[in-house]
Amino acid sequence: MALGGALAVAFPALLAFHREADVLARLAAVHTYGQPRVGDATFAGYLSSSTAAAPASVSSVRVVYRYDIVPRVPFDAPPVADYRHGGTCVYYDGWYAGRTLAAGEDAPNKNYFDPKYVVSMYGNAWGDLFKGMFLWAKEGKDYREGAVSIVFRAAGLLFPGLASHSPRDYVNAVRLGRIAPKQA
Repeated sequence: MALGGALAVAFPALLAFHREADVLARLAAVHTYGQPRVGDATFAGYLSSSTAAAPASVSSVRVVYRYDIVPRVPFDAPPVADYRHGGTCVYYDGWYAGRTLAAGEDAPNKNYFDPKYVVSMYGNAWGDLFKGMFLWAKEGKDYREGAVSIVFRAAGLLFPGLASHSPRDYVNAVRLGRIAPKQA
């Protein structure tokens, strides 16, 4: 999920750099799930401008589930590290309510180590653990999680952003999620 998302974002930029307009014209959008930051503000700008100038504009959408640590690395801490996301962010909270963030806006707790989010992160880790054990009772047997998945969620009690990187949550977000309209 993480490496694939990073490569998926880099691919259209490389196509634009090498002037592969015929290939770019066949791309409608790049959707990534749990994608890490790939470049700096210059790269994000290049990606937006080069894919928008493609014969058929290529949109870039990244999906972030709750406090997933991967979309928050590498850390954005100028002047030491100046990493940025490009494209549009769709952020899902723990109950699969999504919202499309404004252009350039990052998911909450953008660098993961913000003290004001500690209580919320641990509370959400507990919520994810209980949801993993009982979601099937509400949504059906397709949502029953196995022992390995529950243990992985329990690891989130020690490292709260780890369990949120589960592919299961990203799949559930797409299946059960609702996306609120973008606020103007």
